[in-house]
Amino acid sequence: MNIIVQKFGGTSTRSRESRSMMYNNIIREINNGNKVVAVVSAMGRYDDPYATDTLLSIVNTKQLTDEEIDRLTSIGETISTLVCKSELATLGYRAATITNSELGIVTDSTFNNATINKVEGKDILEKLKYADIVFCPGFQGHSVHGKITTLGRGGSDLSAVAIGVAIDASEIEIYSDVNGIYTADPRLVPDAIKLDCISYAEMLELAKNGAKVLNHRCVQLAASHNIAIHARSSFEDINGTYVIGDDRIMKENLNQLIISGITGSQNEARITLVKVDATNNSAGSLFEKIAEAGVNVNVFNQALVGAEEWISH
Repeated sequence: MNIIVQKFGGTSTRSRESRSMMYNNIIREINNGNKVVAVVSAMGRYDDPYATDTLLSIVNTKQLTDEEIDRLTSIGETISTLVCKSELATLGYRAATITNSELGIVTDSTFNNATINKVEGKDILEKLKYADIVFCPGFQGHSVHGKITTLGRGGSDLSAVAIGVAIDASEIEIYSDVNGIYTADPRLVPDAIKLDCISYAEMLELAKNGAKVLNHRCVQLAASHNIAIHARSSFEDINGTYVIGDDRIMKENLNQLIISGITGSQNEARITLVKVDATNNSAGSLFEKIAEAGVNVNVFNQALVGAEEWISH
């Protein structure tokens, strides 16, 4: 049994029209003789009715525990599995769904941003014996105590890779609204080049520094198990970019570029403080206040520029 894991985000599950394009990708693999495990995200973005952020907006989160928030935010993915299954079954395809407990993703008890401890694929494999497609909720798992947990932002990518490893999938396809990984953000750099392939290490570096195509944790997991990730478009039936090991890249001589990509962040501010006495732990006091405000500091550089103006002699 050859299995392809396909992950679809909120832009794919959002509407009947976008889901029909998603189904084309699933049906293509079925027609090629493969079984498909589709890992789906919640339907759309705020304020689509069943999107995760929409669900959060209808409650007072300060009155809920982290465990209760995870129960709430996992609902969107569960709805997606049932909607997709019903629509594909109506088209005549043999489809099944997986519940949170059947998913087999066991995590620690860190609600809202859990770490995966182990994954068991037996329930998915059992359903693939009679179904051609099994829909799984992304972004979630459960603790050893049976409590629903969520995996943090980008968690559906991580779900897909974890499931792919557990069921020995031949390939993991991550679908989004872009058709691969580029040397730079094509929305900002029109002549950016789409890569045919990129190494795990290169992709991990890009992901950690702002590239939005893949979650860095899913790249780490794929690298540790040497399983290929194919980043491709939900809306175009063309090859995207393969994320693979260095050995395969060198063997097949696929990547001729010296620099694989450039990335950056648009949501950062640079602040320079002058005439601050560096001898009285002023930096420590400053960062204590920054931490209390929940602000993340990316780079800190302390230099005695112009120090002669204020250091007492």
